[in-house]
Amino acid sequence: MYMKRRGYFGLVLLTVLVLVAKTARWNLRNWDEAWYAEITKNMAVYGYGWIGPYWNGRYYFDQPPLYFWLSGLVVKIFGLGEWQVRMVSIVSGFVVLWLVYLLGGKLFNPRVGLWSSLIFLTLGGVVMRFAYGNLEALLIALFLATIYLYLESRGRWRWIVVAGVTLGLGFLVKGWLQGLLPVIFIVVWMWVTRRRLPWWQLLMMIITGAAIFGTWFGAGALEFGEPFIDRYLFKPAAGRLGNPLDNFSLEQFGNVARDVKWWFLPIFGLGWWQMRGALAKEDVKKLTALIAVIIGYLLALSFLDEKSGWYPLPVYPFVALVAGYVMERWWRVWPTLTTVAFLFLLALGAVNAYRVEMIYPDRSHVGVALGKYAQKIIPQGETVVWDDHDFTAFLFYSDLGMVYVPEADGAKPGEWWILTYEEVPKLSEEKGGAWIVTPDKSRFPKGLIDRATVVTEYRGYTFFRLEKS
Repeated sequence: MYMKRRGYFGLVLLTVLVLVAKTARWNLRNWDEAWYAEITKNMAVYGYGWIGPYWNGRYYFDQPPLYFWLSGLVVKIFGLGEWQVRMVSIVSGFVVLWLVYLLGGKLFNPRVGLWSSLIFLTLGGVVMRFAYGNLEALLIALFLATIYLYLESRGRWRWIVVAGVTLGLGFLVKGWLQGLLPVIFIVVWMWVTRRRLPWWQLLMMIITGAAIFGTWFGAGALEFGEPFIDRYLFKPAAGRLGNPLDNFSLEQFGNVARDVKWWFLPIFGLGWWQMRGALAKEDVKKLTALIAVIIGYLLALSFLDEKSGWYPLPVYPFVALVAGYVMERWWRVWPTLTTVAFLFLLALGAVNAYRVEMIYPDRSHVGVALGKYAQKIIPQGETVVWDDHDFTAFLFYSDLGMVYVPEADGAKPGEWWILTYEEVPKLSEEKGGAWIVTPDKSRFPKGLIDRATVVTEYRGYTFFRLEKS
């Protein structure tokens, strides 16, 4: 019991220090974080988009609303600000570490849980996504809660219902398709370990989850109709499975190798322990279930059109549990040497996690500075063309409600905010004028810029006012 308490409070302290240190970088980051913060602002400050998320001037059927609901409540209570829109992600990150600790104790022993939690914290991409206002921490927390509650239920239907609630809430974070990961894990675990709880319990859990998701889905279907139904029911992958066979690649396995890096050393040690016959049969079954889910999930991701580096994050707790189990096995034989090696690997993992974060350079300071400046000089309701691909921070901090972004290749399906440079004159005519904010006026048609008025310049960007001809 003393070991459990010491490990638990040590983990709490480490989590708070790391995430608070990350949150001290106040500016919201481009793309996902500033994107989600804009949706939250529209909900909590302007009062629209609670059923269907509202972003950049339109209802945008991308992600279900649970994360935005929770963030909106924080903003309602504490006001709008950077830490407020990050709070749900940070708290969920702590819950994830706690649940990894509990699952390690449930499947193996408390020491495995503690070590696995620390390992998880040093995997590439984890702190970067958890310390900022992203959806992954909340999603993974609900995944692990569902798994833990189901494994802990031991036939008690109340636990099954609660597991169904967390499953349904998971559906409300990123949709029902990705939300099925806990169900897949439970099915694999029951099959491999032969600890087959009654199937009616699994069915009850799924029905409960579907009912929670269905309550929101029904409300949205009544309000928005076919586009809403098509996106959230029939296209749960958000259009990322357009050509699954043509887009298949094993790139996600490379992303995992990059993020896990040095922790593959103890994972590879599994083979040595197995050859010696030193692993208990029950442990082998549990490890097989963990590894099977990891590989199966990565293979599923391999069919997506996009191969973003953070997509494998939902199975990283399972990776950490495997690595933590092997380290604990070594500790039983050589406690001092293993402790030193573990601390050394933690340091290497932290360095690698920082290196992974630097792969994605953040330019949000540009959008933040220009957004705050634009808020002072561009009146509300004006049409604004922001000539920079990284625009979500600009949108949030300018508080303009909507911006257009010109790109040479034009828009993909559904990207109403993107237009070609040649389409800007037509937009200006339709809107009765427009503002153009650009670092390079030569990108636009010459006749357009010739009749535009230079209002001001700021940090290498020129603010043009374009009147209707």
